[in-house]
Amino acid sequence: MKQKAGFSLLEVLVALAAVALVLAVALPQMRLTLSAARQAERQSLALLVAESKLAELALQPALAPFEASGEAEAGLLWQASIQPADDVGKLGLSLWRLSVQVRDRSGETRLDLATLRLAEAGQ
Repeated sequence: MKQKAGFSLLEVLVALAAVALVLAVALPQMRLTLSAARQAERQSLALLVAESKLAELALQPALAPFEASGEAEAGLLWQASIQPADDVGKLGLSLWRLSVQVRDRSGETRLDLATLRLAEAGQ
């Protein structure tokens, strides 16, 4: 007697039930993974914007109090400032704080970067 090739209806239903169970468990995890990836991408973009603006501030030949703000890619808002941090006194030097803050449109702070720069007094 010859056997018929193919699957029975019961085998197909069991396979579909198994696939449905796996998908029910896997889909929420995939959603969380995609959300985390989007968050990491936004954080990386915020870091690039902040580093770029901080580099622009550091290139200024003469330091003076300064503030600026603007909008970067993907709706990120940045605010940059140069403020005196301290006078080093007898050495004739001054210390300046260069800082950049990057936020979302929602106002949530994404990143704060700051550095100090030493300059001759009067510069």
